[in-house]
Amino acid sequence: MSIALEALKKYWGYQEFRHPQEEIIHAVVDTKDVIALLPTGGGKSLCFQLPTMIGRYQKAIVVSPLISLMEDQVENLRKHHIKAIAIHSGLTSNQIDYQIDNFIYGDFNFLYISPERILSNDFQARLGKMKLDLIAVDEAHCISQWGFDFRPSYLSIHTIREFHPNVPMIALTATASERVINDISQYLNMKDPEIFKKSFFRDNLQFFVINTDNKQHEILYLLSKLGTNGIIYTRNRRNTVQIKEWLAKHGIKSISYHAGMKTSERNLAQKNWKDGKIPLAIATNAFGMGIDKDDVRFVFHIDVASSPEEYYQEAGRAGRDGKKAFAITLISDIDIENSKSQLEKQFPSYEAIKKAYISLCHFYKIAIGSGFLESFTFHIDEFSDYSKLDYSSLNFILKILEKDGWISLSEGIRMPSTVQIIASKEEIYNIPHEEAIYDELLKSLLRNYEGIWSFPTKIDEERIGKILGISKEKTEDLLLILTRDGIVNYIPSLSDNTITFIRERPINENFSIEKHRYEASKSMARNRLNAMIDYLQKEECRQSMILQYFGEKPIKCGMCDICLGSHKVILSKEDQTIVKKQLNTLRSETKIDVFTRNWPYNKRKAVTHFLKTLVDNEEIAISGNAILPSKNGSL
Repeated sequence: MSIALEALKKYWGYQEFRHPQEEIIHAVVDTKDVIALLPTGGGKSLCFQLPTMIGRYQKAIVVSPLISLMEDQVENLRKHHIKAIAIHSGLTSNQIDYQIDNFIYGDFNFLYISPERILSNDFQARLGKMKLDLIAVDEAHCISQWGFDFRPSYLSIHTIREFHPNVPMIALTATASERVINDISQYLNMKDPEIFKKSFFRDNLQFFVINTDNKQHEILYLLSKLGTNGIIYTRNRRNTVQIKEWLAKHGIKSISYHAGMKTSERNLAQKNWKDGKIPLAIATNAFGMGIDKDDVRFVFHIDVASSPEEYYQEAGRAGRDGKKAFAITLISDIDIENSKSQLEKQFPSYEAIKKAYISLCHFYKIAIGSGFLESFTFHIDEFSDYSKLDYSSLNFILKILEKDGWISLSEGIRMPSTVQIIASKEEIYNIPHEEAIYDELLKSLLRNYEGIWSFPTKIDEERIGKILGISKEKTEDLLLILTRDGIVNYIPSLSDNTITFIRERPINENFSIEKHRYEASKSMARNRLNAMIDYLQKEECRQSMILQYFGEKPIKCGMCDICLGSHKVILSKEDQTIVKKQLNTLRSETKIDVFTRNWPYNKRKAVTHFLKTLVDNEEIAISGNAILPSKNGSL
């Protein structure tokens, strides 16, 4: 048995690897640089986590773009009794220093950081002291301006390589073109990297595109056939709430999820969904990275995704357990036009961008020459009122400022409070506090939270307060005092969105964005949207088009709506007879889409065409969009 397989069984409890995990891991263990392209749910994190656990120092730095994604992976590692920590803008400078010391001098295996952290001189001063087995870059496509989610802060990651030139590096992503792969290799200073690609073909996922003017009825019909264990994606926050309320009227429970919700509400909604209490989620694309649930049976899209990359990542959340699942898009002709119009709104004028940035600086009282890596609580609605910019325009401007390297925005996923006891047992017994409450608090922590000596452990201040007969606020105060005195390290929860200024504020005349990059970004966005529209409109195998877009040889899947005949207009003689029998049972006007809804989607176009043939032959009559009942009741 290989050492990698032993580690897989020991730490993760799996008996075998997924293809091509083992090959990737062996390449990393052999100190080779690696670029790994694995579709959503393909097991990317194991490819850098496992090699670390069998390395010389058993230490890795992991660069990750979102707090929520970092925390999700840290939590999963701890469940496997692997020590990991994450540092981010929600921590104080003292807390960050303490955590970095834990990684450098302690027995922690993983240090998760954001790419913005690398820009800090303080962090760079500590890089050289680290002993590393591996440098891992998650969501590596963000380093390329040709990628669909370019983040300029990723261009600083090569700095880690400069401090550790002989440590292997692995870059991971779910989607990347050849151009993006080249950028990943170049900008990360990788040395002749081995490139691993897992095919984007999903033999358990059926792709459908349903053209309809009545999405609500189609959703109800599909839920009646597929159950409610899935995700419905919409590009509109208001829709998440309206669809949830509409489904509730039909007896179907669901959660609503979008970035404008309070953090506590988002956390509760996501927990109810992940735990299976409410298995149906109605969400915007804020419901993305870090979402890990194997048994999702379907993903619906009721708007046009901005790109095949974004669509495939979201659709790929269905069927991660390998069982049959569905990726279904419901669109009407007007959706296509709206998506083109929306694209233009995503690229506001230079003047509007400059005005918004200056307003941000005024809002947070950032003086000229200051602001570098300063973080603030951010509520977009408050800033919208202050700046007089409507929410939609502001959202696009903030994304442009982020991509151009002026600011960084967090998802603000609630960070549960953590405590680690850092004093020795002798010091615990001789704490410098006369009040018995401090002793009782420490005993309560030790009794209720396993592992609190070894690593930061999530706690519930309210629960501890009830045990001690004090308020949550008093508990928090006591923990802060113990932190001040070096007995524990207490990190209160972070419950707000944050904004971080990446550069010092220039004088107003010197603010600018890189116009060439802006125009290139606009052109690429238009090309990606056109590719998405082609996917929705062309009468070609859906999976084949996806494979071709990502540079693979097209293969007909045999199970998407096109392969099953949804584009065909000729109905078999047998089905024609069934249609006529159904028409004979009509006793009142019936809309055509209601009539065809009883047919499998791959036959609806042919049924509609046959109805038109019957009209042309004057065998039935249609008024507007409704079929009139037969006068003699026989066809």
